[in-house]
Amino acid sequence: MKKPFLPKLNASITEIPKEHTRKLWSQFQRDLNKIGIVDTEVFGEQFDVNNVFTRVKTVLLDLSKNREESFWQLLYVVDLPEAFLSRIEQSEAGIEELSRIIMIREWQKVILRQHFSAS
Repeated sequence: MKKPFLPKLNASITEIPKEHTRKLWSQFQRDLNKIGIVDTEVFGEQFDVNNVFTRVKTVLLDLSKNREESFWQLLYVVDLPEAFLSRIEQSEAGIEELSRIIMIREWQKVILRQHFSAS
């Protein structure tokens, strides 16, 4: 079986292909649902990686300020490496970087799901 290409967590969100953006958003929503949060954001014509990034960041800022336990539960569900968890700052800049990392991790999940469902 051929090994799937997985982007590194330090990748830029601009590397995410347009066709993976909706799937990435769906994966993020599934992870939110696992911790009991329903996000019904609909992007319509404005569906692009930058708008998804902004929404992920908004959700993370809200959780970090108002529901800290849910914030940490989400990071567990997203399955970030411990090395990243130990560096997390709950400042605006820290949340922005965390949003990027979460989007890349969700993109990795999309790639893996596609790879193994095709085999």
